[in-house]
Amino acid sequence: MKGKVSFFGGPDDSFVSEEERLALYPKHFCRKLNPEEYYCAIRMKYELMRDMQYREGKKVFQNCLAVEITNPQNNKLVICDIVDWGPGINERIIDLSPAVGRELDIETDDIVSIRLVINPQRSVSRLFLP
Repeated sequence: MKGKVSFFGGPDDSFVSEEERLALYPKHFCRKLNPEEYYCAIRMKYELMRDMQYREGKKVFQNCLAVEITNPQNNKLVICDIVDWGPGINERIIDLSPAVGRELDIETDDIVSIRLVINPQRSVSRLFLP
């Protein structure tokens, strides 16, 4: 799937309130995300999300919690943990950490390709600042 990106998280993110929490980690605040780690928020329309949840007839979204993101302009690729999700209200399908943006060499509203992947080695504690 391809779509536009934006960026979020960390103590300098002025677009989230100090009290805004993450859908998949409700005990954690958006501003406590470490902007130097690889994380994302899925923002596609719910019907597209529902279609992506199944692979070979099996429900995978709850088990994978990671996304492979590729910049089609330079073929750079990263895998990042999903920490939040919600409805798509515009053409953007994913919000990324600042570190992912730098690694992929992308800016707000650039186009990326995304694919759900299974990431059994997840360690989400590194994603948050103390």
